[in-house]
Order: sequence, then structure tokens, then C-alpha cells
Amino acid sequence: MRIAVAGWGFSSWQGGLDFVRLVLLALLRDGAREGAELSLLLTRPTLADRARNRLAPLKRGALQLARGLRPDFSRAPFFGEDDMRRHFDSIGDGISIRFIGADDRALRDALRWIGPDVVLPSIRTLGREFPRPWIGYIYDFQHRYLPEFFTPAAREARDTQFRRILEDATTVVVNARAVRDDARRFFPGGRAAIFTLPFAPIPDERWHALRPDSPRARYGIPERYFLVSNQFWAHKDHETAWRALARLAARGGMGDVVMVCTGQTHDQRFPLHFPELMERARRLGVARRLAILGHIPKADQIALMKGCAAVVQPTLFEGGPGGGAVYDAVALGVPSIVSDIPVNREIDDPGVAFFRTGDDEDLEEKMRRALDAPRAEPDPARLREAAAARLALLSQALYLAVDHARGASSERASASTSTPVARQRVEQSRSNPKEEA
Repeated sequence: MRIAVAGWGFSSWQGGLDFVRLVLLALLRDGAREGAELSLLLTRPTLADRARNRLAPLKRGALQLARGLRPDFSRAPFFGEDDMRRHFDSIGDGISIRFIGADDRALRDALRWIGPDVVLPSIRTLGREFPRPWIGYIYDFQHRYLPEFFTPAAREARDTQFRRILEDATTVVVNARAVRDDARRFFPGGRAAIFTLPFAPIPDERWHALRPDSPRARYGIPERYFLVSNQFWAHKDHETAWRALARLAARGGMGDVVMVCTGQTHDQRFPLHFPELMERARRLGVARRLAILGHIPKADQIALMKGCAAVVQPTLFEGGPGGGAVYDAVALGVPSIVSDIPVNREIDDPGVAFFRTGDDEDLEEKMRRALDAPRAEPDPARLREAAAARLALLSQALYLAVDHARGASSERASASTSTPVARQRVEQSRSNPKEEA
């Protein structure tokens, strides 16, 4: 069986590449599918992409200067072809990588050349008449819950994108039950069967050898620290973490505790967000307790994660349980303190503690507990065993979706040459498909 893994839409950001890596690992995992041929299709960066990456910080910094704020001229991480190839090095030789243009014609040409039996997970619709079975992907409905973070045009574009995927695809995968339920609620007429992928933190094998000492010395991090590994986007709610840190700092014996923050320091929707956030940190008196590292190498981030008292995840919204940082923390046996939004409550792991979303007093209490709790080095053998069990579940869920998409495609092909009555029965069966939890 030939499987084309749809990397378009995921190629430009770390979290997207991490998700694609998990999909590849799971598809390669199933022993019954050892003969599967995997082709990964990634969008080739253009000169225009590079130009935007260079010019955006200049425009943003000028706006911040005009508002009397400290300018942030840092650039977003840019993933070229070599960077993307390196990201999948640890998977081995089980996949072939092909870079294509971003337009529909380049995509169709590539798929015609590969001749896949199924395409997944596509972040955009390939259409009802696409000649190959395909599986859609919906990330989240943040624009419905936090509309103030989106322009009217952006909200409309997301609704159109998701509606078309749910109407055109026979099969869709999502990362959480909350996203599945939202898709049903907001677009009840969609014909697609929705498969929820299980929470499956899988560490890169190379992470087990990493130690925090070297990056701590390089970045000037003291022994006691918390880690926030989020982009500085408005919905990540760093300010609640700032306030909790201020409460913690007011207590005796906490003079050496800091908060390390990784992730790009700008939100393209709100160019003033980061400098205003840092101004609030100064007013709270915690600016000197913050180590803002920006986007750093993944190996450094993981090594620092392994040495922290806990990963703090104050987010207001996520499309998958905990977001990428908590995936990594659970995979490595590192404690996490996570906001109690519904999608995060889907995490079932003893190392995860929940605090009331936006409540800095509750977060500070959980942070104190993390500092006081004894820490033992996680057993790599147990981590590998847990990862293997999760990977098996993820593989099973993906192949259930693959089988559904291929079966629905065969059914559609048969219906197209059958009687009108038969076609009507097929369409009726699709109107209420079995949905996998």
C-alpha cells in the first residue's frame, strides 16, 4: 500500500513538523502494514517566503517603536528544505521525502507521480472528485471560542475551510475529543466520519541522552526553574504565569527561582503583544526572574525541560491535549502544571497537575508543590515501554481511518455505476457515518 503523508500546511512551524513526525512513526509502527510505502510531501519554501520572514520583524519593530515600546526585531524560525529533512532523520529510511510547490497543480502532479492508495492528513480539502482516497485534518475551533483574537475575514476563512473539509472528505482525523465534538456542534451537516487520535506522546530516542547542565550554563539558568515552552501568542496566557511567579517570589526562600521561556517572541496577529507583556512583567517586578530565550534548538529545549521543576502550560486554548510542550514533558516523565480547559482534561497522566485557567493563585500553589516534591530520574526503559504502548494505539487509530477512507472510496466508485436506488442508499449511509472515539 502506498501512503502519501500530507505535510503541506505543517511545514512552516515546529509544532506542525512534530505532528507529522508522530503520524509517520505511527504509520511505520503497525507490523501488519510492514509493506506500506510512505511518501512525505512537504511544501518547498519560496523566495517570497524568505523575503516575508526577513521583512516582517522590521515592520513589527517600527510599529512598536512608534507606540513607545521596546522593539522586538527577532525573526520567526524559517524551515528550509535541509532543516525539514533533518527533522525526520530519527525516523530512518522508511520514508521518501518530496518537496513540492504550494499550488494545487503541483500537489496533483506529485500525487499522480506517486499514485498513492490514500492521502493523509490534509489540512485543506482535496475535493469530492479527487481520484484518490484522502483523509482531512481539522486542528481546532479557537476562532469560535476566542473570536477577539481573529479578524472577521480570518474567522470566515476558517469556517469555510473546515466546512468544506467536513463536506468533501469521507474521513477526518482530529487530535482531541473536544475538537470532534466542536466539529459536530458547529457543522452538523458534515458527511465525514471523524476519528479522534489518542494522546500519544512519543519521545525522540536521542532525547534520553540529553542533560540540562550544558544548556543551563550556556543560557545562564540557575538550578531551580520552571519552563514555559510556548510561542508568545495572546491565547497562551503568559501573563497568568507572570502573576503566579510574582506571588511565588514574594514568599521567603524563593530568591533563586526563575521562569525560563522558549518560543518565538511575536504574535503576527498582535504585533504589540510581546513588548506589552514584558512591560507587565516589569510592573509585576518579575522581569529579572524571566529568562526569555526565544526560539532555540529543540535539543536545548528538551534538555532544559528535563531539569525543570515543572513545565507550566497556562494556555487558554489548544487543539490537542496540553499542546506540544506537554506532549514532550509526558513523554519524558517531566511534571507539568496545566490549565484545566476541556481539551487539557483529556490528559490522563500522573505527572500532570491542573490549575484553574487564568487563576494565578491556584497556579502559584501548584508551582510551590512542584518545588517541594522530590524528583527521581525517570527510568528510560519505562518511558520507552509507555511510548511503545501509545504508539500502538495511535497506529491503530490511523489505520482505522485509512481503512474507512479506502472503503468509502470503493463504495463511492461502486455507487457511481450502480442504479439510482443503490446510489441513494449509499448517500443515506454516509449521512450518519460511524465515528470512532
